[in-house]
Amino acid sequence: MVSTQFHAQVKVFRTDNGGEYVNNTLASFFRAQGIIHQTTTPFTPQQNGVSERKNRQLLEVARSLMLDMSVPHHLWGHAVLSAAYLINRTPSRVLDFKTPHDVFGDHVSPVSVSKLPPKVFGCVAYVHVYSHQRSKLDPCALRCVFIGYSSTQKEVPYYVSPSSPIQGERGSELESLGLENDVFEDAALGKETTCRTEASDRSPIYEDETCGPCEETTDRPLELDQSPISGDEAGALGVTEASDQSPVSENNDSDSCMDEVDVIPPSALPLPQSTHDSESSEVISNDLPVSTYQLPPRTTRGKPKVQYSPDIHAKSKYPISHFVSTHRLSKSYASYLCQLSSVCVPTKLQDALSNPKWMDAMNVEMDALNKNKTWDLVPLPRGKKAVGCRWVFTLKHKADGSIDRYKARLVAKGYTQTYGVDYLETFAPVAKLNTVRVLLSLAANHDWPLLQFDVKNAFLHGDLKEEIYVDLPPGIPVTSKEGVVCKLRKSLYGLKQSPRAWFGRFAASMKKFGYVQSNSDHTLFLKRHKGKLTALIIYVDDMIVIWR
Repeated sequence: MVSTQFHAQVKVFRTDNGGEYVNNTLASFFRAQGIIHQTTTPFTPQQNGVSERKNRQLLEVARSLMLDMSVPHHLWGHAVLSAAYLINRTPSRVLDFKTPHDVFGDHVSPVSVSKLPPKVFGCVAYVHVYSHQRSKLDPCALRCVFIGYSSTQKEVPYYVSPSSPIQGERGSELESLGLENDVFEDAALGKETTCRTEASDRSPIYEDETCGPCEETTDRPLELDQSPISGDEAGALGVTEASDQSPVSENNDSDSCMDEVDVIPPSALPLPQSTHDSESSEVISNDLPVSTYQLPPRTTRGKPKVQYSPDIHAKSKYPISHFVSTHRLSKSYASYLCQLSSVCVPTKLQDALSNPKWMDAMNVEMDALNKNKTWDLVPLPRGKKAVGCRWVFTLKHKADGSIDRYKARLVAKGYTQTYGVDYLETFAPVAKLNTVRVLLSLAANHDWPLLQFDVKNAFLHGDLKEEIYVDLPPGIPVTSKEGVVCKLRKSLYGLKQSPRAWFGRFAASMKKFGYVQSNSDHTLFLKRHKGKLTALIIYVDDMIVIWR
């Protein structure tokens, strides 16, 4: 197939030592074709890492497809084929966000490539039944389950029962997928169960031949309690015991919906006397014209839920001072706790704009953004969507609890970003606590100097690769022009890729200074110079440096 379809020649075939590969039949075929057969060292699958990793990816994708839609195990072959179909048509970061099919087509012109749109594996699908395969009262479509893609036809295979009305060539084609005489119970089909009931001359109510699951049937004319009832109660309800003239089915499987009982006309049943009685009353078939109990209209519809907030001026029945005390704390820590609630942190922009201290904090943040050249003011291009932003306020306290400074941070609304449009990768490593403990232990045992640093506005130093537009900061006059947005040059707090952009620039800068990034902990950087060692570890924007 390789030589016929792709005009290539297989030269080397590398496998493990499985019996399906290491045998005389395959060895003679390789010798006849001039193919070199390479095998891995026993118990060393990593020597064939490309194949092993691809097998693992196929297995994980197939398992996810089957578990998500509750597909039975005997359809695992279709799940693996669907996984391969989807992987070949999914963009990959390794391939510069191209699909494997696109990259493969750059080197070899495939004869035919299926262009069927992707579907959800295991979803419900309806297959058209032609007029010559059904009668006038039969459904025009058959409810099936989508189980993959065909490599030889434009149609896609579906899971159907061999007892379906589809017959002829198309029916044999669908049934040739190894189908069984059952409908697998999964979320896609709603766990269908076919029930059959025998019609009785004494019962005035007729049921359909096909109904839902026996446990969840709601079309019964009368639901009876499973507990035994006395003869008087049975007579009052119009229920007679089964006799020889009306035998009860002895089949105890799940296909039996309910036993045959005599049902009196609904008009003879007593009407509910109250709301509680109506809720506990028996369910009556909707096929008969009976009077139903109407619930009273809701008087609270459309009204918001009552929210209760504490009144600070009201006298509390259980004061917190009777249960919580600070007498065990030091004076400095007790003073710190008392100062925490001395100033209210605004949650709305209007409250902050009315306070000069918060206004000064906002101006300081804007000066830092402008100094760092975080954005350029440009008109919003057509087809682009700007990401919103908002202000977040907080207080910095000293050790004694007094206020150190008022802090305002402009944060982008990263939850409005779209994957593949304005962000791609978001992962950024953080320091392992074990590595931090080792560095602290070395500094303490060997009396090495230790310094701790904090990077101010760390995320504002990250370089962005994506094209991102942000709305103008609210409450701060930036420009008088209309339709102008901020095109980001540097990362901003709140963006999904901000941690990755900051760590990427930090790692590149440390390597320029001669530091070597550790393979065991990517946040650890080491530098050796003239017999001296310097170790630096970073946790987001906090750094620890030791040296000897």
